Amino acid sequence: MRRALEIAAVAGVLTVAALATGSPVFLAPAVLLALAEALALVTTAWAARSLRIEAHSEQRALRRGDALTLTVTVSHRCLLPIAPLLLTVEGLPGTEPFDVRLDETRRGRSTFALTLDAPHVGVSHPGISAATVSDLFGLREKSVPVGLPEEDTVVLPATFRVEPLRFAPVEATAGAMARATEDITDPADTRAWQPGDALKKVHWKLTARKRELMVRRFEEPVPHEALLMLDCAAAGGQAASIRDALCETAASVIENELRAEHRLCVPLNDQQPGDIAALAAMPFALERLARCAMTGRERLDSVIRREANRVRQTGAVVVVTARLTERAVEALLQLRRLGPTLRLYLIAAEDNPRWYPMIRRLQLGGAEVTVIPAEGETAQEAFES
Repeated sequence: MRRALEIAAVAGVLTVAALATGSPVFLAPAVLLALAEALALVTTAWAARSLRIEAHSEQRALRRGDALTLTVTVSHRCLLPIAPLLLTVEGLPGTEPFDVRLDETRRGRSTFALTLDAPHVGVSHPGISAATVSDLFGLREKSVPVGLPEEDTVVLPATFRVEPLRFAPVEATAGAMARATEDITDPADTRAWQPGDALKKVHWKLTARKRELMVRRFEEPVPHEALLMLDCAAAGGQAASIRDALCETAASVIENELRAEHRLCVPLNDQQPGDIAALAAMPFALERLARCAMTGRERLDSVIRREANRVRQTGAVVVVTARLTERAVEALLQLRRLGPTLRLYLIAAEDNPRWYPMIRRLQLGGAEVTVIPAEGETAQEAFES
């Protein structure tokens, strides 16, 4: 637009000079400049009005680190030559829009492929958001908005190897209720009587000999069910790599346990059912993680206490978070005292000396703690190191 105004100003000056002097030397360039400006105006208007752009991909989901192939079709009906088109591309989550220059601008239809990287987990609508049309001399240009595809594309978290979970036996997790439901066909040992024990379990001969109530202890079934708590507020306002590490650590635990035919409960803040029982449900679990907004503001200790009722029904608890406070440590230790094994994955953007004593407290309380750096390496490389 600025160049067009400059051309118009020069043409006006030449026209005034031609009228003042009566010389065609000034008039001819003024007429040529005016024609060029008019031609530029017609060209950009015609091309912009007839421009059609479509972008689509057969891939609706891909893993982080993979690439998406976007097929772009461009067509216009302008008979006048135009300059190369400038297309603004909206990429996958965590990427900034960028421009692509399309040199093939002849009338008709042209198709080309764009490769988009997927550096981060999330959901987006990749496609062409705008196109800039200009005439061959660059005198005029016009921006044309282009609608993005309605269907979204999901970048799923990648997974890596994690250590299998250890499960606490039923008696450790459910107290008297577990003792009441022991398998009485499989005796294993004896122990002192506890409130809630059935009389049919009393070992009368041993009771008479020791002069205290003794009961038969039977094999305690181990519940292969785990509770996975992903701290959905931990990534708020932080780098995308924090969210990636959170999602991928959770996804790795889920996949590892499903392969072992264990059952998991994964409560997220999207109000969807959280029970996952079969490996066939893994794609659903990955998509839930990718679509999780992670915008909550609830404190980690509040999240832990809210899920405490589920703990009594599980043999192992996994907490994945990027924050740690004294309150959260106390809540985790209280959870550990309820019986299940406890594993904490702590995602760290940088070395935080304040966490050292808190991690030590958790380890002394019987919890497993794994710290995974979020910057500079993948979650898998961090875990393996």
